Amino acid sequence: MTRLPFLSFLLMATLAVLKSSAALELCSSDQDCIVANGYGSCCAPRVSFFSPVPQCKPATEGGEVCFLESNNLPYPMKRPSPFFICPCASGLVCRRVGHPVLGRCGPQAK
Repeated sequence: MTRLPFLSFLLMATLAVLKSSAALELCSSDQDCIVANGYGSCCAPRVSFFSPVPQCKPATEGGEVCFLESNNLPYPMKRPSPFFICPCASGLVCRRVGHPVLGRCGPQAK
């Protein structure tokens, strides 16, 4: 009889995950997101390592945190981004601000 509450909990948890996943724009490449949301959006994991399911996200805007390595990635990519945030928006680059991995989106140097 102790299995019934556990199975009920497991079923409810599974349904909650499925419901939250249905609300996301799941993707397999940047092209999926461009079609759905326009140029600049990208396909990236929901949150770091805890939720590797890729979803469409907007481009990172000026002043927002970015990954320096994103400057070296092609756009659009044919697979989900390795980072949980998109590259900087058009006309911006990820600029170093004292951290070895992270930066902030800013204007390209002329």
